[in-house]
Amino acid sequence: MNKTIITIAACIWPLATYSLTFDDAVNTIAGKSTALYMANAQAEATAVNLSTAGNIADPEIEGEYLFGNQRADNRWSVGVSQSFDWPGVYASRRRAADAATRATRLDAAGIYAETQTNVRLALTDYINACRNLEILNDVHQSLDEIIDVMERHQGNQLTVLDFNKMQIEHGILMSTLLTWEDRRQEAVAALKEIAPSEDIAGMLDALDPVYPIYTLKAPAEYIAALGNDYRIKALDARAEAARLDIDVARKERLPGFSIGYVHAYEEATHFNGLTLGLTLPVFSSRNKTAAATARRFEANTALISMQSTLEAQITSTCTRAKRLKKTIDELASVFETHDNIALLRKALDGGQLSTLQFLSEVNYILQAQLDYLDLVYQYNTAMAKLSRYN
Repeated sequence: MNKTIITIAACIWPLATYSLTFDDAVNTIAGKSTALYMANAQAEATAVNLSTAGNIADPEIEGEYLFGNQRADNRWSVGVSQSFDWPGVYASRRRAADAATRATRLDAAGIYAETQTNVRLALTDYINACRNLEILNDVHQSLDEIIDVMERHQGNQLTVLDFNKMQIEHGILMSTLLTWEDRRQEAVAALKEIAPSEDIAGMLDALDPVYPIYTLKAPAEYIAALGNDYRIKALDARAEAARLDIDVARKERLPGFSIGYVHAYEEATHFNGLTLGLTLPVFSSRNKTAAATARRFEANTALISMQSTLEAQITSTCTRAKRLKKTIDELASVFETHDNIALLRKALDGGQLSTLQFLSEVNYILQAQLDYLDLVYQYNTAMAKLSRYN
């Protein structure tokens, strides 16, 4: 199952050399993550190890040679025997091993889903930084143009004062730009850490830095999808494996037996015969049932705890996303349909605003714009977490 995931994800990137969607990037990077490779390797190693659970014991070969004295000849014998547990034990062991193997492979699938979420969050951080840098660069460009004009027209004290304040605002803006550039690089570094072998820079160049379109559902719809969450499935499989271990432990308390063939030579005569043996598991099976029962209780408790935790997280995230969406919808017409910085620049060029008024208005609009972008970022972060349950 997980090998198929890797293969599909690996095929997406070559097809998207010149254009890459958000979901394509998520699947490609997550499919090439080191965490997924390690999880798949561990799952395969566990599967191979548990595949021997139903094997029977190895046959035993034994022999003896007895030296006689002057009145008796030497004697010797050789035999081979095979021991067996109680019928039904092997099938029970295989069923328990299959459940444990399934749990490990579901763990690997869960790591892939978790990595997808981490990639979504890192890409969301990257897009947020790009959007902030875009707004800040627009203001930076306007200030550069105004400073250039003012440098050519310094003739009175007011102009000098305006010029100094403009330079101060320019320096503050440059510092903010550097901060957001650092945040963008941190997002890129997080993606590289997830998938070191991938050309993250090339992928981001091909990615249009816009948020994906999410549809916020009712909490009940996300909670109803928890049954498909690989973390829940893995814990459920682990609980099933523990239940089957109880059955194995109970059957292992029943006697085992062995059968063998013996060939002996004594007093110049060859003898052939069969041997039968009975194993009474008085000591080896002690506390096995209790240990398996404890593991089952632990797995069931973990399953219930995980279910409750995820339901609480979903409800909380949905509530937060709903509030953010309402606020964003109220402000969208102000920030999405108008270029407020460009309008202020026109007012300055047309003489409707003084330089000091322009600086004051720009600061107000810029801060409001950045606050709006933060609201959009928080909403998309919440939706990135909820997308795991779609």
